Amino acid sequence: MEMEAQPQPAPNGNPYEEFRRIESSRASQRKRRNDEKRNADLASQDDVYRLADRPPVRGEDNPGFESEESLDDLLDDLSQMNPNLMQDIDVVRSFLYSHEVKQAQNLMKTLREEFPHERSLDDPALLSEALSKSQSVNAGELALCLNYEQLREVSGIDSDTLDDFEMEDEALMLAKNFVGRDMSDLLKAVTIDKTKSVLGATVKNVDASVVISRIVAGGAVQRDGRLQEGDEIININLQTVKGKSVDEVCQIMEQLTGHVTFVVIASGKTNERNVENDITHVRTLFSYNPESDEYIPCKELGLFFSKGQILKIHKGDDENWWQAYKEGENDMSNLAGLVPSFEFETRRREMNKEYERELEKENEPVLCGKKKNKKAKKSKKNKKKNKKDHVEEEIIHPYEYVKLHQQPPDRRRPIVLIGPRNVGRYELRDKLTNDKYEEFCVPIAHTSRPKKDGETNGQDYMFVSKDQFEQHKKKGYFVEDGEYQKNLYGTSIESIQQVIERGKTAICVMLAPSIKIMREKMLKPYVIFIKPPNREQILANQRINGKQLDEEEIASMIDQARVIEQDYGHLFDDIIINHNTDDTYEDLRNIIKKLETTPQWVPVSWLDIKY
Repeated sequence: MEMEAQPQPAPNGNPYEEFRRIESSRASQRKRRNDEKRNADLASQDDVYRLADRPPVRGEDNPGFESEESLDDLLDDLSQMNPNLMQDIDVVRSFLYSHEVKQAQNLMKTLREEFPHERSLDDPALLSEALSKSQSVNAGELALCLNYEQLREVSGIDSDTLDDFEMEDEALMLAKNFVGRDMSDLLKAVTIDKTKSVLGATVKNVDASVVISRIVAGGAVQRDGRLQEGDEIININLQTVKGKSVDEVCQIMEQLTGHVTFVVIASGKTNERNVENDITHVRTLFSYNPESDEYIPCKELGLFFSKGQILKIHKGDDENWWQAYKEGENDMSNLAGLVPSFEFETRRREMNKEYERELEKENEPVLCGKKKNKKAKKSKKNKKKNKKDHVEEEIIHPYEYVKLHQQPPDRRRPIVLIGPRNVGRYELRDKLTNDKYEEFCVPIAHTSRPKKDGETNGQDYMFVSKDQFEQHKKKGYFVEDGEYQKNLYGTSIESIQQVIERGKTAICVMLAPSIKIMREKMLKPYVIFIKPPNREQILANQRINGKQLDEEEIASMIDQARVIEQDYGHLFDDIIINHNTDDTYEDLRNIIKKLETTPQWVPVSWLDIKY
């Protein structure tokens, strides 16, 4: 059972105060662990050890009880009391003093001393099965003992069921004595088999109580369904846990295998939630490493993911931490991982921005502006330099809700080729439209330049005046526009829609920022990043294709690709490394063919689904 050691921040209220409460709780936890370590160090000292090792005196000696009476004496007394039992007592005596049983007693005593809380040792069937797989000599001896016919008969080794009922009855009796009559009616005992899977639950301290704080999808507890979040655990395998810390409960759980019996005070919650209806899918718009997240309640449950991956989310009741699988994983055999929820990650980013603003204020000049902190100057300079990037970063959400969607065959998604200059996007576009002109088409661009001889309006370009172009731009007519040799050029939303209406695939070569506009205008672009290979491969391609780029242009191409992928990689549907034009073209054709038959993950906003 994975353990949770700190409270979760409330979903509402000041986010900065919430995170500070978490920090305060973590500080208390560290102090408790330091105290425990100090006590352990004291216990290792000889004087303290001798004092602690001295057994306490409880009650008074009863002279009428003879503790030294042997088993033989007991059996003799029984035979004298009832001579009719002589034959049965001889059988018992023969059994108890057999060589095999003596061996079994010694071995079990050793195992009990080593694993005092291990209930699987009480289950002869499980013990016999485990011993048969062991290579140990001692295990072989004990397995031989368990094959003794009379021992098998009285032990229930060959029984088909495990005796969990007796354990539950005893555990309930212990818990009732502990909580008192008023609370006894709320108690329930639950036995769960953790032999083949982890329990998949976390606990937390609420005052002196130990409470189930989270049940993780895919774990034994979730599959069993009887324990609920909010249940207070009274004892585990007859060990009372009320008043214990999360760390102490964790240590108890680490020692247990096989069947584990919990006695809890039921929270009153019912598991009425439809798990299937509670599942959503998201595309990650950032990369996450739980090892570096100081707020995650259980690092062992944290799920690593990279930007652009699809996650299956089991939302549950926790507004701050989602339970998730990576799409394609086997949910039944794996435990769900924890990832920050949309709301929690958004609040964390807001807190970080607020912290940065506070730092900037601290670095502002105090006296007449005569002296400024150099770091503040540098920060201000960098902020001005990256102002555009900063604004773009502020509107990037942590996740995007997505759903599998098969585009109708008569309305094909536009293919958008993104990449740095000189990477070969235009060559790929032209090859597609020349080889398969009946399938692919380049949207007709608008331009303010004069029409040349032989050009046709509406076929080569949409020729407009500069004033008309500017009016179109103000009305948001273009997904992308720019100026070249004092003439304006732009690709309109309408021109892309016209290609779609004709049942063809629009092939667009665009700058990365245009992706966002196409997505907002519901054009459903399929974005493919054409990525340059390494420098050596670029030089080899140049020799083959007869091109010539200088070192500065090659370095610029590689740097641009890195920046584009870093800033817009979460919006890419596919990436092709352009090792050579022929192979890249084949990869591109295969991707486009896949769109015709395979459903793709698209934003739910494209499908008019509300979340």
